[in-house]
Amino acid sequence: GYPPKGNKFSNLEELKLVKDITYDDYQRLRNSITVYGEGRVNINTASSNVLTALCRWAVDTLNKKGVSSVTYAHADSLALKIIDFRDGDDAVMVDDDTPFTDNSTITAALGGFKEGLSAEEETIINEIIVNFAVKSNNFLIAATGNAGKIKSKVVVVYKRGGGILYWHET
Repeated sequence: GYPPKGNKFSNLEELKLVKDITYDDYQRLRNSITVYGEGRVNINTASSNVLTALCRWAVDTLNKKGVSSVTYAHADSLALKIIDFRDGDDAVMVDDDTPFTDNSTITAALGGFKEGLSAEEETIINEIIVNFAVKSNNFLIAATGNAGKIKSKVVVVYKRGGGILYWHET
C-alpha cells in the first residue's frame, strides 16, 4: 500500500490504493460513488443501491444515538418509496415525472404520496435530508467511437458552469 496523501481523492481510481480495498471491492463500488461534487446525493437521480445504502447508513447512525425503533426494513422501504415517488404513475423515470424541487419539501411530498411515510421512515428521512441535493452539477459522459477496426472511448466528468474536471481516452 501507499501512505495516505491526507487529502480528497483526485479520481476514483485512487480508491484502489486504499489499504484492504480489493479489486473486487473497487469493481463493486465504482458505479455507485464519485469523487466529484459537494458530497450530497441527488435524490432525483440516485440509483436504488445508493438510496438504500444512504437510508441504511441513517439507520446505523440513529441506532448509535439510541433510536432502536428504526431498522433496515424501514430503510429499504423508504428507498423504494423515494424511487416510486420520483418515477410517477408509470413507474419509469421519464420526462413526465415530477422531481423533488427543494429539500424542505421532500418529507411532505413523500408523506402525501400513496400510503405516506411511517414514523420510522420519517425519522430516517429527517436524519439524511441534509445529504440530499435536488439538482446535479457534475455529469459523467462516456462516448465510444468505431471506425473500421479502430475503437476509441472517452470518459469525461463535466461540471455545470465549470468545465471539464476529468478526461480519459482509451
